[in-house]
Amino acid sequence: MSRLIRWLLVVIVLGGAAFAFVAVEIGGRTLLDRVLGEPGADQPPAVDTKKKESDRPAKPEPGSDTDKLTEKDREKLDDLIDEKLKGEQAGEPASKK
Repeated sequence: MSRLIRWLLVVIVLGGAAFAFVAVEIGGRTLLDRVLGEPGADQPPAVDTKKKESDRPAKPEPGSDTDKLTEKDREKLDDLIDEKLKGEQAGEPASKK
């Protein structure tokens, strides 16, 4: 008789645990959802890898002067190169900026 009561008690406890595992929501998701890794209400959806047209960088118009160096740019580059070379000749390591 005690074996039957013990067996019924084990079945009832396991049934209750299984019910709680699939039916009781904790934080908007059941334990089964959490184990399977399904996204819930508290988890943001997966990132959309497709870029929208408005998210893409604007392409320069053909013939625009955005990449052409001006004389002022060339002078600044020359000054920067001279400054770096003078520092290296004096024994100082080139500084990283």
